[in-house]
Amino acid sequence: MAKTTLKLKGKVLESLEDMRDNFDLEYFVSFYVNGTLEKWLIEKGYAYESEKISDIGAGDSELIKKICSICGIEIENHAIDELNSSAKRLKKIADNCFDDSNEQKVKERIAGLYCRAAELGDKEAQFDMGLCFYTGYGVPEDYKKAAEYFGRSADNNHAEGQFFLGIFYFNGFGVERDLKKAAELYTMAADQNYAMALNNLGWCYQNGYGVEQNYEKAAQLYGKAADQGIAEAQNNLGTCYLNGYGVMQNYEKAVELYIKAADQGEAMAINNLGDCYFSGYGEPQDYKKAVMWYEKAADLGVAEAQYNLGNCYYNGYGVDVDHKKAFKWYSLSAEQGNAWAQNDLGRCYKEGHGTTKDPEQAVEWYSKSAAQGCTWAQNNLGRCYYCGDGVAQDYKKAVEWYQKAAEQGYSWSENNLGECCLKGEGMPKNERIAIEWFTRAAEHGSGAAMYNLGNCCFEGIGVEKNIDMAKKWYTKAAEEGNPRAKEKLASM
Repeated sequence: MAKTTLKLKGKVLESLEDMRDNFDLEYFVSFYVNGTLEKWLIEKGYAYESEKISDIGAGDSELIKKICSICGIEIENHAIDELNSSAKRLKKIADNCFDDSNEQKVKERIAGLYCRAAELGDKEAQFDMGLCFYTGYGVPEDYKKAAEYFGRSADNNHAEGQFFLGIFYFNGFGVERDLKKAAELYTMAADQNYAMALNNLGWCYQNGYGVEQNYEKAAQLYGKAADQGIAEAQNNLGTCYLNGYGVMQNYEKAVELYIKAADQGEAMAINNLGDCYFSGYGEPQDYKKAVMWYEKAADLGVAEAQYNLGNCYYNGYGVDVDHKKAFKWYSLSAEQGNAWAQNDLGRCYKEGHGTTKDPEQAVEWYSKSAAQGCTWAQNNLGRCYYCGDGVAQDYKKAVEWYQKAAEQGYSWSENNLGECCLKGEGMPKNERIAIEWFTRAAEHGSGAAMYNLGNCCFEGIGVEKNIDMAKKWYTKAAEEGNPRAKEKLASM
């Protein structure tokens, strides 16, 4: 085990006498804070002194005076007072000793110094103290106290403090969630050209969080942050170019920005590069390259990439069809709350793809996805209730879920509602309203709804009997690939 070496004024200390002869207060306090003083004392045969020093609390107001006394160091009170009243000197000692790997005792001492410097009004120390409470470094984790210290730093115009306080207001950490206040704080920091605040403020403008939605302003802010090398901003700006948000749509520029961000390890940019190769945006379509990028992002824990990779394995895009691997990636993504993955995981359980068939599990995952507003899952859950698959048959609940998806324009659910209305299942029978639902679904491209409209016209259900109109709807349905419509046309 390596021995502890202490140096003062260039001399390696071998005894307390050496320490007294070459004394430097700031270095001496640093030795105490980082824990090397006690170790050195034990190694040099001063176990009693080491134990006495270890017993002093990190928040003791006479800490420096006491450790000097224990070591037999005579020092004038004004020298200690000068150090204790100098925020910059105290913070410097704490900064020099700071390390995430420090033992808890050392962390508490560092936090104690930041606390003293913060109380003396040092805005950087106030920010550091906020970080200590935010991360539980040397003090119990306490978001409310962290917000208080970030607030004091922000009030002193500390950009990073303004930025972190903005994060707290955005997420409701230790304060009541207030998106407008978050945007105001991001703006204060952005006005000082603080890069991450520029990015976060851009996110607010892109989504209308606390400010009026403004894609152009969002793109401008992302651009400023991206120019400073912020990978997240490069990714966000890439998405603006991909979709034409606030800038002229430019797939090649989007790919260029995604690559810059991906080179810095930005996980979402890696996934987005996969999307570009998958869809042929800015690069020739290449499913194998898409899978390569999705795998990288999925291994980094990106839920969207895990879902995308699951789709590739499920459908055989760039890889051989492998439902077991699809099930694995859907599961990882679904556990992170990805609604589309939850729906497709439900499908795997329903169909027995990549796992044992389990209708009850299918309903559970459909329910989780449907609760997040996923139209596919809402329709699938409605179908489970309609058929009594994995759950007790309940036409009313089926209609409720069909209605939720139909309100979002999901054609399958619109058609299913039309069928329920036509039969009087879970809702009053009403042929006229059924026609309305079939028409809405047909306008949204549902071949099944077109076929149903053809039947209604052919039989005179809810409308006057009209063979020509029936033939027209059957033809449209057949063009959408509906097999029953093709059979009907062949028999007419």
